Amino acid sequence: MRQFESLILELRNKLVTLDCNVLLLLVIGSVEKSHISLFKRTQMFTEEDYDSLVKLIKGSQVILTPNVVTEASNLLESYTYGKENVGLMFLKSICENIPETYETSKLLTSNNAFLKFGLSDTSLANLCNVGAIAVTVDLALYGYLIGNNYKAINFNHVRSLYILN
Repeated sequence: MRQFESLILELRNKLVTLDCNVLLLLVIGSVEKSHISLFKRTQMFTEEDYDSLVKLIKGSQVILTPNVVTEASNLLESYTYGKENVGLMFLKSICENIPETYETSKLLTSNNAFLKFGLSDTSLANLCNVGAIAVTVDLALYGYLIGNNYKAINFNHVRSLYILN
């Protein structure tokens, strides 16, 4: 667990951005942790993953991009579980409280990452270019970011830290 605690301290007061899958985990877990295993897009995660994510980003300066929020919004349209649009309502709350940074699609599509990862993940790479730390479960994106000397955390590594302990 020391590695996890060290990682948490490393992220204190740092600019952190989340990929769509990690953002969905945050939304669904915040609405109802037991729904993590029920929602198609978060079934790969556990309730413990949600708890770890919350601990990981607590004290960090989370920043999002409209591209990631739009992707999450589209995927959350199908999440209701008896409460109409509950996922979208929580995403609305996140948008009201977490800053976003915007770059034009023209700029993002000129980035080499675009043809490999699309607009949403390229917006994360763009944020990493200005010092943000990306939290992602996408191994290819993680490899790209690390390979380009950007700071990134593979959330699957975080998950393994507490699974192995």
